[in-house]
Amino acid sequence: MPHKTLSAIFTIALLLATVAATGLQAQQEEGGRRRGGGGFPGGFGGGFNRGGGGGPLALLRINEVRQELKVTEDQQELIDILNDEVRESRPEFGNFREMSEAERAEWSAKFEKWNTEQTAQARETLKTILDEGQYKRLEQIHVQTQGVNALVDEQVAKTLKLTPEQVTKLKETQEANREATRAAMREAFQGGRDSADRTAMREKMETLRKESEAKMLAHLTPEQQAEFTELKGEPFAMPTPDFGGRGRGGRGGPEGRGGDRPERPERPG
Repeated sequence: MPHKTLSAIFTIALLLATVAATGLQAQQEEGGRRRGGGGFPGGFGGGFNRGGGGGPLALLRINEVRQELKVTEDQQELIDILNDEVRESRPEFGNFREMSEAERAEWSAKFEKWNTEQTAQARETLKTILDEGQYKRLEQIHVQTQGVNALVDEQVAKTLKLTPEQVTKLKETQEANREATRAAMREAFQGGRDSADRTAMREKMETLRKESEAKMLAHLTPEQQAEFTELKGEPFAMPTPDFGGRGRGGRGGPEGRGGDRPERPERPG
């Protein structure tokens, strides 16, 4: 089912798009900038925000992404509403530690279904909130952050015209890559903690990452590989995640609730 405020968001967003389209286009042409760097590596562990839900919507919680897209105050208010809708519909987690393996598998399947549905719905809503250029750039950044794991994204697969057989092979390879990663991590935890071990582990993980990426890309034709590269657009330097405290971004501010809120242009009188 669509979000309960979807119709309202569509109406407001379309009105905003009509009024602000010219201004937004001028802003992008005059002040648009593109960061250098390669973005997130084409990881093998599930990409950015794995399991968090929201897909491209999750990226809009990051201040630097909002700045890259030049999200306006009115647009941010609508994005906040959409984020609330997604958060409220999230399945109850429960006590995962006390679940049996069968219960965990059942919950994971339920969450995966919810995540897929919410991502698709959020994308459709974002197309009405953001202008065409903003949405295209958001999808480009999403592909960059997901790396080769973006190939199992339904929308990316459709764009690349992947066959059902290719999608199946990609998902199987992705799971095999994840298992190889888990095995490497288990081995790391069993080893020592001196700097030589850490250096060797980093080198091993980088080698594993490159091998995993090559295995995924091998399922694509040369033409599909070239088109996949084009889908990434210009490189975007994703900020380093803050694992020590509050996350970057959040609702309307670079440091989440209570953080320093970036200055926004005043509303017209």
